[in-house]
Amino acid sequence: MICPQCFEDNDDGAEFCRECGAPFKSGSDASDMAVYKELAKANLLKMRGDMKSANDTLLSILKRFPNNPTAHSLLGDISADQGDLQQAKTWYEMAVELVPDNKGDKEKLARITSRIAEDEKASATQIIGIPERKTLPGAFIALSALIVVAIAVGSFWIGNISSPKKEATDIVPYVPPKPVEQPNPADPAQGVNPETQEPTQTPQSPEKVQTDEAMLTAIRAKSVDKLEWRGLVEDPRAGRAIVTVSASATEPPSLTATKAGLAFFETFPAFKTVTVRVLGSKGYDMIADMTAESATTVKAAISGGDTVESQSQVALSNTWMPPAPEASTGTAGGNVSR
Repeated sequence: MICPQCFEDNDDGAEFCRECGAPFKSGSDASDMAVYKELAKANLLKMRGDMKSANDTLLSILKRFPNNPTAHSLLGDISADQGDLQQAKTWYEMAVELVPDNKGDKEKLARITSRIAEDEKASATQIIGIPERKTLPGAFIALSALIVVAIAVGSFWIGNISSPKKEATDIVPYVPPKPVEQPNPADPAQGVNPETQEPTQTPQSPEKVQTDEAMLTAIRAKSVDKLEWRGLVEDPRAGRAIVTVSASATEPPSLTATKAGLAFFETFPAFKTVTVRVLGSKGYDMIADMTAESATTVKAAISGGDTVESQSQVALSNTWMPPAPEASTGTAGGNVSR
């Protein structure tokens, strides 16, 4: 049985993935039984107010079972208690994604989303200085409206009498609008194809616009391929993101980039495109794009028995790699260095 989250091959009839802890059956306790004591300890620490120790205990569970839904839900509770609503929303979203029919986590996500919307509305009201509205008596409102109309009519009448008619020379000449600034071809985040230098179609922004730090924390917790995530930058204008991972000493950059792209779309399926940068000891070993469509195709092929490495060419596009160093003649013994 292949895990749809991490592609680990498990025994037939297994209730959860032995590698990442993702549940296979609806209503299953998944990997909770394997880490029951740690979950109980984290919940007790949370009730006592020791949020840091509870958070550390739950993160240690995710290192063993990155797709354990209960640990994600408890981390959301801790973030909500500490007032970090955006981080709490991220944890709840991942818990619901792992177990979509969990009513409790869906209610938590709905509540935290409503709180965020209320806070944003209150902040906007405070910034622009909108006063609190008060109900006024109907008669007072009608009288105020009548006074305003009377003043407007009087001002218009007086202005027509005292102001001379404008001549044709007073017409303001037409000024053409300024041209729209073109995107910078050197910036891949602006939706420009790095090979053709032509602007690409800009899709709608993802519904889940999160902070870069929260997204990086989430993908580190969920990734099971032992990738070293160095950075993540979201571009909400184009529905895409740029991730940076360290190069591996035991696998080609294309395999590392493919794993990183698949892990990104597993964590953030609402995005359309991700640019993966594989950072080596002397700079970038590879920069390539992966779309949501190609990630879906590769995932289906892997479920059918193909390897991740064999699907790298299908998964990656707009690939860039540094040019190979030119051969030079050595000074000792006529050796040629490469």
